[in-house]
Amino acid sequence: STSGSGSGFSVLPDAVPARRLARAIGLPAVLGLEDRIEGPMLTWCASQGDTAIVVEGGERDAPTARTVQHAATLLALDHLGVLPENHAGIEDARRLIDRTRGDAPRVVEINHTHHIPRGERFTMDPGWFNFRPVRRGEPLAYAVPSPDVERVVASPAAGYMLMPLYQEIGEEGFFLCRRVSRTWLLVSRLVRRKWIERALVLLPGVRSIARLLRVFGYRRHSPSGASTAWFRRAQ
Repeated sequence: STSGSGSGFSVLPDAVPARRLARAIGLPAVLGLEDRIEGPMLTWCASQGDTAIVVEGGERDAPTARTVQHAATLLALDHLGVLPENHAGIEDARRLIDRTRGDAPRVVEINHTHHIPRGERFTMDPGWFNFRPVRRGEPLAYAVPSPDVERVVASPAAGYMLMPLYQEIGEEGFFLCRRVSRTWLLVSRLVRRKWIERALVLLPGVRSIARLLRVFGYRRHSPSGASTAWFRRAQ
């Protein structure tokens, strides 16, 4: 659960089996968040080659958070073939997830993280919630880096709000995300076939094209001298 309100969502590594599981659950699926947070259990599970996602049920104290997580668990078990066919609770679970998702996009990708510098006081403007549309330049919060300085935090890009910080503890004030099209998802699934992946080395300058590498699932990178190694989860 999160400190901000709005729809629950799934956090997943960019691997095709995890995408299928998230699609079966039906909550908005968030790509790129797992790569930006150090040390979550999801990262460890993905590194072992397991299919894993994290389900955020919504606002921490909302009575619906637990019911959303219960519905998501039922749908995940149904997708995995654990439940008997035509289980009585599946249709109710789907309807609950559809109501929870509302108008939120099906799949999004993180494109901005607002990091809070150590010692800075950060206050989110009221009224923000998960997947509320954001305009470029729109005021989102204010920050006090020192006692005599206060500045407005404006959105650096258009998109959707995710996890606005409404609690005292936290190193990220908010995340911004953009909608991922069905075409991008389809293409990125098709190109991850082994023979296409091997052709990457034939493309000039491909190592510097981060967007293209994300299509193939390469999201984590580690600079080493003049070169950079890119990694992806098991597909």
